[in-house]
Amino acid sequence: MKALLTVLMAAAPVPAMAAPVNLTCTLDDRGKAVPMELALNEDASTVSFHWPVNGSRGVQRAVFLPTEVTFMSFKIDRRSLKVERVNDRYDQEKLGKPPVTTGTCELVKVDRAF
Repeated sequence: MKALLTVLMAAAPVPAMAAPVNLTCTLDDRGKAVPMELALNEDASTVSFHWPVNGSRGVQRAVFLPTEVTFMSFKIDRRSLKVERVNDRYDQEKLGKPPVTTGTCELVKVDRAF
């Protein structure tokens, strides 16, 4: 009985775990290029981010749809790799930002030994 159960468990399908996708994005902040580094982990429904300009880092929950990924105030198109950030009222009124800041992302190939 144990042998049969072992064989059945070994034959059961196991979902594949996808590796995080790394992106380097550049937002156009009123003519100034602002870089952002992202690691999108669809299996965990998270996005890890790093803003090199100020050293800010964090991990946020994300929604992964077939055509886009959304997190915080960001949306990334999964086909074109265009990124949009919806600026809140403070950013618009106090910092003079437009309602939406746009940019582009590039896939980053990560070479690892293991």
